[in-house]
Amino acid sequence: MTASIRHARVLGVPDQTDPYLVNGVSVDPATVVQPSDWDAGHVITGVPLTARIDFVQTSGNGVYTGSVTLPAGAVLLDIVPMDTAAWDSTTALLNMGDGVNATGFIASLNLTALGPMTTGVGYSYAGDIATNGGFLSPGAYANAPGSRIDYPAGGTITATITQTGAGTAGRTSVVVVYTVPTVTLAVKV
Repeated sequence: MTASIRHARVLGVPDQTDPYLVNGVSVDPATVVQPSDWDAGHVITGVPLTARIDFVQTSGNGVYTGSVTLPAGAVLLDIVPMDTAAWDSTTALLNMGDGVNATGFIASLNLTALGPMTTGVGYSYAGDIATNGGFLSPGAYANAPGSRIDYPAGGTITATITQTGAGTAGRTSVVVVYTVPTVTLAVKV
């Protein structure tokens, strides 16, 4: 089973045709880099970007997988899982990691009504999961300094949900927030 992936966009822009503010200045939507630019291999630098993975529960045992590919030089800023509807199977466990550790960010987070997630609430990995003493099943990276992880050669962030038992009510989204910093070299004087 494969989760759908929404295209990357400028953080906080609900629809790329809506006007929005950047640093308090109104920006014309026509100047926003559109999804077709991503297909052409363009890389936006210096602003937070997001990609969303949507999971929709279907009946029966199985593993759902969704991935976000980060470009070279990316810095992961946050991961935000959110249940929009609790999973009604016997179990539904979310794991998130990268190519180094499949459960580095989140390990076996219960998405059923018995789990710690509140339906409709997004939980920030940087602010809630990694710092809440296991409240939301942090993975191995939770003990690393800060929540930022650099991907100088690029990388893949992967989310999996393992479902056991029947059920069709579950809906979960995971937002991956990252940036590709604009690099300025220091000058020796």
